Amino acid sequence: VAAQYDQRGARFAISLTGLPVNLVWTFSTLIGAMLGNPQTDPRVFGLDAAVPAAFLALVWPRLRTRGMWGLAALSAVVALLFVPVLPAGIPVLCAGLVAVIAALIPGRPDTEPTLNAAVPGSYIMKNGQFAVNSGAKVYGEEVTIFFVGANSYLHMLSDAEVTITSPKKGKYKNIQMMSDGELTDSKFNEEWTTILSGAKLNYDGVLYLPEQQIWVSGTAHEAVIKGSSPTMIIVADKIWAQGNAVFDLKREDKRGIGDDMGYVAFRYGARLMR
Repeated sequence: VAAQYDQRGARFAISLTGLPVNLVWTFSTLIGAMLGNPQTDPRVFGLDAAVPAAFLALVWPRLRTRGMWGLAALSAVVALLFVPVLPAGIPVLCAGLVAVIAALIPGRPDTEPTLNAAVPGSYIMKNGQFAVNSGAKVYGEEVTIFFVGANSYLHMLSDAEVTITSPKKGKYKNIQMMSDGELTDSKFNEEWTTILSGAKLNYDGVLYLPEQQIWVSGTAHEAVIKGSSPTMIIVADKIWAQGNAVFDLKREDKRGIGDDMGYVAFRYGARLMR
C-alpha cells in the first residue's frame, strides 16, 4: 500500500493505513482484556482455532511443489507426535526445527519452481502477463519475449529470478524483450513492467518497451535489474526506481553479437546511464 511513487505519497499511504490498524488493534486488545476475564474458556468462541487458521493462511500460498508439501506433512507429523509428551508450544517449535534441518541438508533437490526455456526462439505473451511468482526461476538462452495486445507485460514478485539472453543472429538479433506499440485495447492505455522486492532480472540484449513503464521497487531486499548490450539497453516510456532498487546496466558485447541491430528498424534509441 505504501509503494507510492514519491516520498510524500508513501508517507500519506502508510499513515492512512497504519493509523486505523493501530487504533483497532489497541482498542480490540482493551476490549478483549475487559470481556475476556469472565470467559476463561476461549473454545466457546472458537478462538483456539484462530491462530492455527491464520498460520495456515500464511503457509498455504508457499506450498507450490511436492517437496514443500512433503516437508509440511513431515512437520505436522512431528508436531502431533510430540503433543502428548511435551508442554504446549514446544511441539510447534519442533516442527519448525524440521524445516530448518531440511534447509541445511547439502545436495537437497531444489524445491523452487523452475522454467527452463531450452529452445531458442520467440516466446509470445498475448493479452496476458508473463508472471513470475515468488521464488520461481526462469532461464532461457537466445530467446526473444514479445508482449502483444492489452495487459501484456512482465510481472516479477519477491525472490523471483529471470536469467535470459537474446538471439545472436536473425531478425531479432540482440532483442531481449519487445512490446506491441498499439495499446488501444488496454484498460489504462499503458502497461507496467514490474520488478518487486527481492526479484532479479538478468538479461543480455535490448529491452524495447517504448510504450511501457518499468517499475523497480525494493524494500527490505533489493530489486535488481541487470542488463548488458553492445547497443541500446533499455527503451521505455518511463522508468521508476523506488526504495532499494538496483540498476546494473553496461554497454558491453559479452557474446560477440556486434553493434548492429539485425533487421528491426528503430526510429529512436536510448541508453540508461548512471
